[in-house]
Amino acid sequence: MKFSPSHTHDRIFFCITIMVPLLLVLFFGDALYMGLWYYIVIPVFAFVAVEACQPRVLFRSGIALGISVTFIVYLSINWFNDNPDGLLGLGHLSSLPGIAVGFLLAVLSLRKQKKMASTLVYFSAFLSVLMGFVVNQVALCNSLMFCGVLTI
Repeated sequence: MKFSPSHTHDRIFFCITIMVPLLLVLFFGDALYMGLWYYIVIPVFAFVAVEACQPRVLFRSGIALGISVTFIVYLSINWFNDNPDGLLGLGHLSSLPGIAVGFLLAVLSLRKQKKMASTLVYFSAFLSVLMGFVVNQVALCNSLMFCGVLTI
């Protein structure tokens, strides 16, 4: 019997995926020094924005994975750094518009496709969010702030 995810499954996967960075912050501490609200508000805002677009199945989950990856990467920088940076959270906050642009590009490009496998929708949403975040991050790091390896 083949499992085919529904929109309900997608919403559940979204919630589970977003819980991972939230639980990491609860267990290992808020290395971005943003407060627990930050790890709740960003995903809730993303969920509301995604719901307004009436996405395909697994689009929500792809967005959630992209956001979670950005949180975990940024948290890891301070967790594994001998001298944690207190302003690191501002770098993440400043790159949220890139996530929004990536999300919008994914929504627009997927609307043109008539038939597409759910897994392809999932990875398209995930990669769009990450690409938007990274492009925004590189632009910031080369104009307004120093980011180590990302600064050219």
